[in-house]
Amino acid sequence: MVIRPHTPDDGPALWTLHQKTGLSPFHQSEFGNWLKQHITWVAVWQGNLAGFVLIQDTLDHQDVLLLAVDPLYRRQGIARSLLQTLFPLKKPLFVEVEDTNTDAMNLYQTLGFQPIGGRHNYYGPSRHALVMRLQ
Repeated sequence: MVIRPHTPDDGPALWTLHQKTGLSPFHQSEFGNWLKQHITWVAVWQGNLAGFVLIQDTLDHQDVLLLAVDPLYRRQGIARSLLQTLFPLKKPLFVEVEDTNTDAMNLYQTLGFQPIGGRHNYYGPSRHALVMRLQ
């Protein structure tokens, strides 16, 4: 597996992967703007774009905005490797995860993230987020 910064040529494959995961209701142009405005690392597995992490970098912290792994490549350590690309941290790293997504919560906790709060209806009615922080 290779983890590398995304390039403009990755845009169509990242959009396709984003659509496969059903993460959020972005329009393609909005997603493209996010790629231009934020830090994005991609994971290439056996020659295929298998996952990505999109990070917002602010003055005093970073936020994981999107973490996606193609369903065909899950349970291979790709999400963990993408997040570990950010280590060692220079500033605190935050993530929101749906409170029913136990696999993601477990991954974040094994990497050292700690729950610090929640966001009621963050993902829609009766779909709440757990806010987690690392460092």
